[in-house]
Amino acid sequence: MELATKLRTWREEKRLSQLEVALKVGVSQSTYGMWEYNVIPKAKYFPKLAELYGVDISEFFPEETTKKVESQNPEKETLVNKLISALEDAIKSKDEIILQLREELITLKNKIFPS
Repeated sequence: MELATKLRTWREEKRLSQLEVALKVGVSQSTYGMWEYNVIPKAKYFPKLAELYGVDISEFFPEETTKKVESQNPEKETLVNKLISALEDAIKSKDEIILQLREELITLKNKIFPS
């Protein structure tokens, strides 16, 4: 399945509009619409899209590409998997930092503006 079709399918499964996805990812609606029309997004948007749609980042790459990498060089496959894993860990880490910062800000607010 082409990436454009996957993006449209995932968006519809989540019952989101193109505008809602665009706002969550940080692009214009027309940019996101182009992705569903078959323009490939910049790689920096893959983690946000993967998180939003609840899919593994490897889902963005064509199956033929994955098979070709596996058959040509298993070491490259291992490296790609390690990079994907590191990227997923960074996303989780970012979320943990945001939650911790939120808690610290609430604590500070309560000290400055007691109820």
